[in-house]
Amino acid sequence: MHNSSDPLDSPFLKEPSPHDWEARYLVLFNNVLHGIVFLDGDGVITSANPAAERILGLSLEQLQGRTAIDPRWQAIHEDGSPFPGETHPSSVALRTGQPVENAVMGIFNVDRATTRWIHVSAVPLFRLGEPKPHQVMASFVDITERKQAQDASREAEWKFRALFEKGPIGVAYHQVLYDEADHPCDYFFLDANEKYMELTGVDPRGRTVTQAFPGIEKDPFDWIGTFARVARTGESIRFEQYLHLNNRWYDCVAYQYKPDHFVAAFLDITDRKQIEEGLNQSEQKFRTLFENLAEGVALHELVWDDQGAVVNFRILAVNPAYQRHTGLDAASAPGRLGTEIYGTEVPPYLEEFSKVALGGEPYAFDTYFPPLEKHFRISVISPRHGQFATVFEDITERKHREEELKQKNAEMERFTYMISHDLKSPLVTVRTFLGYLEQDLTQGKQERVTTDMGFIRDATEKMGRLLEDLLEVSRVGRVVNPPVRVSLADLIQGALAAVAGALASQKVAVHVNAPHLVLVGDRPRLEEIWQNLLENAAKYMGEQPQPTIQLGAEMQGEDTIFFVKDNGMGIDPRFHAKIFGLFEKLDAGSEGTGLGLALVKRIVEFHEGQIWVESEGQGQGTCFRFTLPLALKARAAEL
Repeated sequence: MHNSSDPLDSPFLKEPSPHDWEARYLVLFNNVLHGIVFLDGDGVITSANPAAERILGLSLEQLQGRTAIDPRWQAIHEDGSPFPGETHPSSVALRTGQPVENAVMGIFNVDRATTRWIHVSAVPLFRLGEPKPHQVMASFVDITERKQAQDASREAEWKFRALFEKGPIGVAYHQVLYDEADHPCDYFFLDANEKYMELTGVDPRGRTVTQAFPGIEKDPFDWIGTFARVARTGESIRFEQYLHLNNRWYDCVAYQYKPDHFVAAFLDITDRKQIEEGLNQSEQKFRTLFENLAEGVALHELVWDDQGAVVNFRILAVNPAYQRHTGLDAASAPGRLGTEIYGTEVPPYLEEFSKVALGGEPYAFDTYFPPLEKHFRISVISPRHGQFATVFEDITERKHREEELKQKNAEMERFTYMISHDLKSPLVTVRTFLGYLEQDLTQGKQERVTTDMGFIRDATEKMGRLLEDLLEVSRVGRVVNPPVRVSLADLIQGALAAVAGALASQKVAVHVNAPHLVLVGDRPRLEEIWQNLLENAAKYMGEQPQPTIQLGAEMQGEDTIFFVKDNGMGIDPRFHAKIFGLFEKLDAGSEGTGLGLALVKRIVEFHEGQIWVESEGQGQGTCFRFTLPLALKARAAEL
């Protein structure tokens, strides 16, 4: 231990020995963070410290013998241009004998294909008494990470400035102002870009918002309060708002960038809003039409298989009328395939629909669709490629009316023919016997006069009956008695009373099976049904030794079927449809005009019913069956 009290006696104040200087130099050279290399008077590297090896990525052996302008590496300026060898700091220091400080360069190492950025300083070293340096010490520090950070920051700034100054969005920086009660009362424009001024038509810089936009505090939207909340709380918001001062719509984003300061970015969306409003109005009009159209409407898209062939279609949307026309549930239709919802193996009308969906040409057709048992008129259009919409209506009732009209027209043709034929015969008789009557009166043949008048009387009576029956048929559905409640039993008893003579003369046994049923309707017309059928049965009993008629009603499912059945002559199946026509008589020699069954058919159809005949043929008896839904429906409505 050193015990000297003399402060000048400290070993640290003594001149180090050459060995001490060498030791201190080596510690500093090997551990300093800066890279250090020594170059001789020709610019050739003679030594390098570990930091230089690390920064340059080369070992001492690799560095020794290289110069600063060695072709195995390349120096570049910050802008990427080559760094000429003669301007290298070490070269300048050797040439001028002056130190060079803080030169920035990039070292591109061809061997490693990497670039390191360094700050380089070069100090010339002289031997005593020599004017020219014999060595240069170059020191450098790795600034690659700092350079990259600076470049990234500079690039970000460039991008920001480009976006702020020339971007498509209006941007402004603000500071919120408060009154004495610490309530936000205004905000100050610190900066605004060109787009902001273009959108608003105002240069607000250096002014408050109430100065730049007089009256903004009266706008229904609280601009000051909204932005002050953002600047104070740090809440970021985005909203669309209409500014009444200039009648424009804006999409706005606002956020705090430091306390009581905020940035607001504006995009003028007035044109878009107008387009949206137009689309909304169009959509509303379309939706109103779609929802309230009397016709059914369905939108579909085609479905393809893996080979690109159209194999089905899928329903996308239907309107309420879809259910009314098809009877299918409209709510469950969207998303279902055509084969699924219609219960068919092959998608219905796929060829017709595909042609429209892929070609775009509208198409319309009438069709009968068996799965729904309905007739439809369908119009098909294509709103876009691969899609089609059908606008359709159930025309089943119209088709039935058209068919009925065809039948009635045919019936009218037959009627015209038959009326001319049946009226012509008695007219010929009248005309003929009027001539005979004139001759017989002239000749005084009284007995012949009486005979002539008898023939004339019979002919006119036949014409009268014929005209009365025709009038009766024409009245069905037009001349209606007030509806009344009447039991089936009473109707049958009234009809039996009306034809009692005919039944008695033929000795017909009648069996009635009349369940307790009440009908509502025109009683005389309803009674005529059973009366005519009973008369018809009695008339065509033939030689049946035990003539019998059964009548009544029975249930088949939910339907009530009325019947009048006899064991008489029967009807050949070939004539089952013919017998209900006007003036149709299978036995030309029988009494009557042939209008009875036509009258019955008219009355049944007026009550929304059907009538048909069952008979296996000659001698097998006949059964007439019919329904009267309207008469029973009216009763149900009363109940």
